[in-house]
Amino acid sequence: MQCAVAFARPEIRTFIGFGTGGNKFIELIVAAHELRRQEDRDWDVAAGISAGALGAALVSQIPKGDWEVFDHDFTKARKKFMEDHSASPFQPRFPLGQYFNAVLCMLFGKPSLFRGMSEFVDKEFDQERFRRSNRKLLVGVYDNETQTYKTVDSDKEATDVVRQAIIASCSIPVAMPEATVAGIGRCRDGGLVHTIPVRECLDFIDKNNREGVQSHIDLLISDAIQTPAPRAVGHTTTVTSSLIDVTTTLVWKNLERDLVLLSSVLGNTRQEQQTALHLLRSGKQRNFTRPWGTIRIVAPVSLDPKRKVRTRFNIPNTKQSRKLEAQAIAAVRASM
Repeated sequence: MQCAVAFARPEIRTFIGFGTGGNKFIELIVAAHELRRQEDRDWDVAAGISAGALGAALVSQIPKGDWEVFDHDFTKARKKFMEDHSASPFQPRFPLGQYFNAVLCMLFGKPSLFRGMSEFVDKEFDQERFRRSNRKLLVGVYDNETQTYKTVDSDKEATDVVRQAIIASCSIPVAMPEATVAGIGRCRDGGLVHTIPVRECLDFIDKNNREGVQSHIDLLISDAIQTPAPRAVGHTTTVTSSLIDVTTTLVWKNLERDLVLLSSVLGNTRQEQQTALHLLRSGKQRNFTRPWGTIRIVAPVSLDPKRKVRTRFNIPNTKQSRKLEAQAIAAVRASM
């Protein structure tokens, strides 16, 4: 009599990382929804930076494996942020246009052009649901006091501290005031240091390697990652446009460094890493298989640092939101 030998599949832990999104974070929401819709795969860990922290928070408050709740929540989020533009947190402190808003903020000693993130985050992040879901959430913040990047880990911190971290990480410089995170202090957007949660990705891989577990990573990168293009001759430069130019340049430079750091796990030699980096930036390859597991990049645009595109910090209208949705769906399909 022959005995059938059963070979157990290796354990795989899954991770979804949301990069910065700014006023285009609807792309991140759509991409996460479409990924979950296309595959019967959910994530053990969600990580996010800046507006991506909110996307990760939305995932983390849904019980793992519950597709019906996931679909309901993300369908609702897509409809809300694409059609109800008053729901955007990017509402001016004074409704008089960017230039006069900036002037009045300086005159009245206001720290930002827009109101704070606290009320907005509280509408979207249900702390009780998050506790019940028992999901792991990682939020990247910038510690203003020590001038360092830090990760707030829900396995180590109370839920209210995680909430504070989401508010802080979403507090984009110039646009939003800083926020206080218990145990850390005054914090703001983690995008000041990293554009994608690359440190969290590498720590995830390292931990799983030490425990003999395979990793799968889905990394979402938004179209908000742009460099300020040269302005037309005679174009007037305002205080606001100058500040936004500095911020977008900083975010792009951070992305360049993050991709180089990410390439360290995409090859064994310097040459292999450089080849992987080129494929990643050019969009010629979106899926990478390594001895430690797999990584998939979902990005609607080329990540080539030579790309020059003018970016604006306004609230997308319905037409623009539809374009962002289409870009996100196309990016997901290209990554499959």
